[in-house]
Amino acid sequence: MKPMTAKELFDELTQMPSREQKEFMSLLAPANLLAPLRRYSIDEVFGDLDEQYFTAKEAADYLDISTSTFRRHIRNGLLPADKTVGRSQLYKIGNVSTFKARLQRTKT
Repeated sequence: MKPMTAKELFDELTQMPSREQKEFMSLLAPANLLAPLRRYSIDEVFGDLDEQYFTAKEAADYLDISTSTFRRHIRNGLLPADKTVGRSQLYKIGNVSTFKARLQRTKT
């Protein structure tokens, strides 16, 4: 019998009853096999993208707002464009991420 691929194993696990899924996870935990699954910070995963750019649509999608709402924030001076290419304005991912954190703080 050939070994399962990760995708095949995942598909099998999703078909198991939740009781069996929990049992499977409890078998993995003592063997410390879940340690590599720790939560990584956004900076650890995407830190190298801070100097990359979003278009207005991409930034709006990332912020989970409409493009028109994003453009209103731009008009109000809340997030200036970092670069203009032709008629397109581009926004550094790091700056949009910081702006997202500010938006989330004002919502709470």
